[in-house]
Amino acid sequence: MRITEDEITKEVKIDIPYELVYHLDYLNKKDHHKEIANVLAAEIAKGRKLKTHMVIIEDASLADEHWDDPQYMHKTNQLLICEAMGEARSELTNKYYRGAELTKFMEKHNLLTWRYNYQPEEEDERQFKFEIEDAVFEYQIMAQMVKNIMATLENAKYKLDEYGYPVEHEDDPDDLEEIYSLETDPAVIEKQKEILLERLLSPRMHTRHERVYSMPEPFSHWDERSFWHQFFFVEDEDEKTILCHRGNGGSSGAREDNGRWAHTFAYLSKVHGIETPTYHLQYDSHNKLNLIKKYDEFKSFQYDLSGNYPLENFREDRSLFDDKIIYSIR
Repeated sequence: MRITEDEITKEVKIDIPYELVYHLDYLNKKDHHKEIANVLAAEIAKGRKLKTHMVIIEDASLADEHWDDPQYMHKTNQLLICEAMGEARSELTNKYYRGAELTKFMEKHNLLTWRYNYQPEEEDERQFKFEIEDAVFEYQIMAQMVKNIMATLENAKYKLDEYGYPVEHEDDPDDLEEIYSLETDPAVIEKQKEILLERLLSPRMHTRHERVYSMPEPFSHWDERSFWHQFFFVEDEDEKTILCHRGNGGSSGAREDNGRWAHTFAYLSKVHGIETPTYHLQYDSHNKLNLIKKYDEFKSFQYDLSGNYPLENFREDRSLFDDKIIYSIR
């Protein structure tokens, strides 16, 4: 495996000569970094042609001129429920009728749980009961919505700012009886009610932004929750395969993998004298890969080296990274 940069165009070329795999038979059931490193070192001592490689990629913020270009940014519009509905549902979390409370409400309003009196169908009756329960939940949401809307419309009697919130007195903000400026024009009050209702009840739109990561495999599988990714490779020339593991800060599994394999490569270096060439790259603001620096030995970012990957002896294991830490160029 090699990563090179054209001296003139600065284009990064990534050469992955073998099939990428995600397990090797001789590493089965090896979860601790010392176990993994010792097995790899033993295989090398027996003559197996193994090489380790490390690739660190960090991304820069996308340049402003690319945000509307689908080659750089994918946008998906999603229709959302209105503000009043969203607030009501949030306030009712863990407060919906359940069990005896739900049964009591259904009996009070004569909400019968059977659909037919002439063709008994147990499966249909179960479904009908679920429909009634859903309708009761919708009632609770609507009732909470009305309460919230009524409370918000009370603000129409005050002078409102451009966002629909009451304006405090400029001359006497400490007046506890009436800290807001009253609106005296009935026409303005009615207009403000309409504005508030529109804000509360109109549908809303959310645009999801997904940056395009047009990098070769396996680098294109990018978790946007983490600006950095570390890729750990074990190249087996005998089997013509390359083991690949990815670490980042976006998920618990990726953080665990990052800690495990970073410690593995650090242990190979410090204990077995097996170095891992490391490439530090940046996916820049124009979606281009730049080679920042190549190291002949193992290097790692300092993020998520432990935590999700538990350590037996924190001080001893962290000492593996003495002189091995490099930093983001952000």
